[in-house]
Amino acid sequence: MARGQVHGVHTTQDASGTGTGRTRGGDTTTGKESRSILVDGNVCGSPFRLAVINDEITQDFEKACQIVSGDFGLGWIELRSMWNKNVTELDTKQVEDARKILERHKLRVTDIASPLFKTDWPGDSRGVAE
Repeated sequence: MARGQVHGVHTTQDASGTGTGRTRGGDTTTGKESRSILVDGNVCGSPFRLAVINDEITQDFEKACQIVSGDFGLGWIELRSMWNKNVTELDTKQVEDARKILERHKLRVTDIASPLFKTDWPGDSRGVAE
């Protein structure tokens, strides 16, 4: 999907053409018609950026970006891990490769889902051999 094309979010419009807010689907009791509107991968009128965590799709970063931008029509992505590495473990070349892939698919990063503050608590049985 090219930037500026419309695709995705639900808004409602009555017969007069006046916008009446967002819903999912039409309302047969009032005759309101619903349309989907997503511009540049963003929900129109929303302060929120709609994104997907890349590794929830695949560890193949190129493929994940292709799906997010092409199939989902989004302009934003959240990064956690790629190529079987957490983003904190990527080397300089891999970071540059990821940047080029993002640019090629016209994606911007909402945030990095790093393992910051993740820790094993004292007394937690996970990781303790019995």
